[in-house]
Amino acid sequence: MGLVCGGISPAIAIVMGKVIYIFDPKYTTEEVNKMIIELIKFIAGLASILWVAGYCQFALLQHVAEQISFDLRHRYLEALMRQEIEFFERQQVEALPSQLSEYFEAISSGVGEKIG
Repeated sequence: MGLVCGGISPAIAIVMGKVIYIFDPKYTTEEVNKMIIELIKFIAGLASILWVAGYCQFALLQHVAEQISFDLRHRYLEALMRQEIEFFERQQVEALPSQLSEYFEAISSGVGEKIG
């Protein structure tokens, strides 16, 4: 999806070339109107493709981020359950769930939103 979004960017040069081509004085008003309508359709097509590809890219990255966060949370809890009792006596047990949530939310947002 990222390739599609990046591949559409050079199409802006094509659009600018068509805009310059439209304002050539040798064309009649009817021809210019037809070319403007074609250009608007072309821009609308590019915009819709870019929107769909961008949305899919963001959605897939969010999904991957949630899966990574879930897997890491699972592994962390398994490792936490293997700790000796003395580990929990030295820790503030009440703070563990909030720390766990905070850490994995940061991981999830870093992988999903910030990469995208």
